[in-house]
Amino acid sequence: MLLTTPIKEKQCLPPPRQITPSKVSLTSPAHRTRTDISLAVAVALLTVHGSTFAAHLWWQTDVRDPVHTTTEGTYIHDGNRAVIWNAGPDSSLTIDANLIDIEANERALYADYFSTVSIVSDSSVLLKAGSENQSEKSPDALYLDRGAVASIKGSTIDIQATSANNLAARGIFVGQTVKEFHSAAEIGSEDTQKITISATGNANSYGISNIGGAVTLTADEVTINSSGIGIHVGNNTESSTIPEDTAKTVINANRTTINADGYGILSFSNGVTEISGDLKVNAPIAIAARGHSSTSINANGDATVVIKGDISFETPGSAHNSGNVIDADISLNLSGEASSWTGNVTKEVPKGHSEEDSTVSGLKVALSNGAQWNPTKINTANSDYDGTTLVKSAEKLNHLTLNQGVINIQNTDQTVEVEEISGTGGTINLKTAINQEHGTITSGKFVAESVNTSDGTPTLSVNFTDVTSDKVGPEAFAALADSVSADGATQIRTIAQGAVKGALVETIDQNGKSLGVTQYQNTRLGAYGSIAALGVLQWRHDMNDLTKRMGELRTSPASVGTWARLYGSEQEYGKQSVTAKNTSIQVGADYDVGAGWKVGAAFTYTDGSATYDLGNSDNKSYGLALYGSWFAENGQFVDLIAKYSRLDTDFNLEGMDGSFDNNAYSFSVEYGWNFRLGDLAFIEPQAELTYGMVSGDTFDTNNDVRIEQDDFESLVGRIGVRSGFVFPENKGTIYARVSVLHDFKGDLDSNAYLISDSRVSDPVHDDLGGTWYEFGIGANFNLTDRTYTYVDLEKNTGGEVKENWRWNIGLRHVW
Repeated sequence: MLLTTPIKEKQCLPPPRQITPSKVSLTSPAHRTRTDISLAVAVALLTVHGSTFAAHLWWQTDVRDPVHTTTEGTYIHDGNRAVIWNAGPDSSLTIDANLIDIEANERALYADYFSTVSIVSDSSVLLKAGSENQSEKSPDALYLDRGAVASIKGSTIDIQATSANNLAARGIFVGQTVKEFHSAAEIGSEDTQKITISATGNANSYGISNIGGAVTLTADEVTINSSGIGIHVGNNTESSTIPEDTAKTVINANRTTINADGYGILSFSNGVTEISGDLKVNAPIAIAARGHSSTSINANGDATVVIKGDISFETPGSAHNSGNVIDADISLNLSGEASSWTGNVTKEVPKGHSEEDSTVSGLKVALSNGAQWNPTKINTANSDYDGTTLVKSAEKLNHLTLNQGVINIQNTDQTVEVEEISGTGGTINLKTAINQEHGTITSGKFVAESVNTSDGTPTLSVNFTDVTSDKVGPEAFAALADSVSADGATQIRTIAQGAVKGALVETIDQNGKSLGVTQYQNTRLGAYGSIAALGVLQWRHDMNDLTKRMGELRTSPASVGTWARLYGSEQEYGKQSVTAKNTSIQVGADYDVGAGWKVGAAFTYTDGSATYDLGNSDNKSYGLALYGSWFAENGQFVDLIAKYSRLDTDFNLEGMDGSFDNNAYSFSVEYGWNFRLGDLAFIEPQAELTYGMVSGDTFDTNNDVRIEQDDFESLVGRIGVRSGFVFPENKGTIYARVSVLHDFKGDLDSNAYLISDSRVSDPVHDDLGGTWYEFGIGANFNLTDRTYTYVDLEKNTGGEVKENWRWNIGLRHVW
């Protein structure tokens, strides 16, 4: 670096000395040594510790202390200010290094009187002022005043101000001690990864304090931590029209976090605050405003914003050198389910403050696409501010735009008031409570003084939370009639379903008139009914005809026969569109007893599952069957089968878990006549009658529900025809078939009730009777004289159950 002596007025400046690899140059025109001064530092590592005069050029005095330099890139000098730059208009200081670390007791970097400071780092920049033990002077890490301009660029920028708890600390101060001398700070760039600003001290500490200047932060991530205020911007004017050269703080970052013990953002006196990108604010008062200031958050609506803290319009009044007008513009745009605001709207003014100065009209909040507002209760206690009594009260939200946003009112004694709502509508969740002793029901309240319908009629979905239809009936809506007041909007009011009873829904038209109350089926019990029905349907379908079970048994030789088949299906049923898939394996053996009869036994195992959006089930069944089949020479046949099955079902349905087991019995008789149409074709009319019964079970679920099942009976008649072709040389057959079926019984009934209160009950009914149609194709292939395989594909239509497909493949061998 350069080793030089102080500059004296009218003294000729010697040529700068250069020391490699570092360089410092100090120049001044010969005719005037106090102006147009520039200092450039270019080193690999620059550290400035506690130095009053390390880079100190003081334009207003002629006495200068020596400049201490070192070839190791570190400035060391005792004092309170590390870098002071006050060289006057058109003067500039540039520090360009890989790592820059500037630390001082009071001010790390101080620039004044239209001077310019530029700090450029390829890596990190640290400005640090004060310490936890400092109790004499309030620290400022970056201090700009009277038109000074600072630009700081680096990959990471850390600005710290720390003092003992009795002193204020400021990370960045941009001041205006002389009117119309506007200072500016530009921190970061598009290449900056992270900016961290911290102010640790008393409650008057500021992360950023911008009075009459311009502050811009640009980075991928910005974090501001303060023991007092996160961001403060003010212009010391309160014109109804914001001046063009007003104080302005802008944050352009993908992610910004502001943590403050007092205020997150102070936007006062025509000051402007603009924040884009994802934002988190955590402070007791997230935003405070007055004096026709302007605050804009997420103007484009494309970021995630989480605000925790109140929005306050406040002033201590002119007696404390503050403005009187508390009105200001605040635009808060929350979009997406991850965005939320937890807080409320307040105002705080001196006792007796004029009504005109206490009026607020500029708060606009937009909630869209699932974004949530969680209004908190407001402490309205008065406070004392330096001898002035401040009166705090709740304030209405001026304009709320709802486009599928959500409002959660979490107290039954809380009323949220909005002057105007607009948009397509959204959801309002109202905390609701039942007073068992007095038999009353109360809820929080939402009041919209007007509804803007210029873009259509908003629809408000009102949910009364913490009560269910198990506890109240339709009459509850009358007691809750004034819970939401929004003439001009349509309301859909809902009391959620309980464990047994279905949801209660009341519709209110835009004129405030009730259109009636509807009670819906409990979705969990409805899904249970569908799963129980599908289990029964699978069992009922297992009672199938001879061809499906054993193929072309007529052509099988007389002896001991063994067979096995594998089959599966997919079915849909119910309002929840429960979809069941099953796969079964069946094995059997039979013996030819003469007179055209074959008798045998079979075992069946089925593994299945059912799913829908909010639940699922697993079912298994085991079955034993005895059968006998008779074949006449003229083509007639009779098939008899008796079967016992054990059905096991486990389910998890939207928080209702349980299991039930059933015993099932069935008997079926089928008659048919196979007519040959020449040597290569046939037609076979069929008729079948099947009776079955599933014994009911009684079981408990995990949500205090007991379900008692009635016995289920089925009596299915089937008439159909099968027609196809016979392969030459007895190699097999191919066919198509169609049947019409009707269940003359088919009622599946259960009764559900609360274990804790059996008076709360509801029936579950499914009617599986009626008529449906089956269509199928299949084939039988004789592999040898004693072995054949068969395949069958089926689909049905009509009836309450939709069967998407059913397949069946089998193999039989005669020993």
